[in-house]
Amino acid sequence: PVDIAISYHIIVQQHMPWLEITFHDQGPGLPQNMVDKLFEPYATTKIKGTGLGLAIVKKIIEEHGGDVWAENLNPEGAGIIIRLPLEED
Repeated sequence: PVDIAISYHIIVQQHMPWLEITFHDQGPGLPQNMVDKLFEPYATTKIKGTGLGLAIVKKIIEEHGGDVWAENLNPEGAGIIIRLPLEED
């Protein structure tokens, strides 16, 4: 089993506050050819599964005005970053 670290913080980008949530592990990382395709429908490296899960996640986050992406970490591991806009009071 691979441990997953979850963290969050508020960032300000173009004078707007965003909540950024990160999921990082110390596993083998993502295949380089999948990093940009990971959130596309039917993209999978698994034998079982449809490859729709992360495409659905991306659609929901985008409908809330946010963004999500994946990255490989150095020296090992992978990360998923979710960024959502925060409303100002």
